[in-house]
Amino acid sequence: AYTIFLNIMWIYYSVSYGISFAGATAVGNSLGANQAELAARFFKLTVKLSAMASAATVASLLLFGGRILQLYTDDAAVLKDIE
Repeated sequence: AYTIFLNIMWIYYSVSYGISFAGATAVGNSLGANQAELAARFFKLTVKLSAMASAATVASLLLFGGRILQLYTDDAAVLKDIE
């Protein structure tokens, strides 16, 4: 059950990490090019994308959590422990 939890957790964290790394790169490049206004726009976009990704994560887990778990195992005891 723990391995399944970790696997699902890292799948969802990967999206947030990707958005944050891309945002940090865009902001850093903009600041390095002395374009503070562009950096601020990238920052705001990154925050919005992160919030949307988080909302999508929560929604997908609430709506499809049981089905996602069933992709990993059909053992009723494991599914009961996780849910």
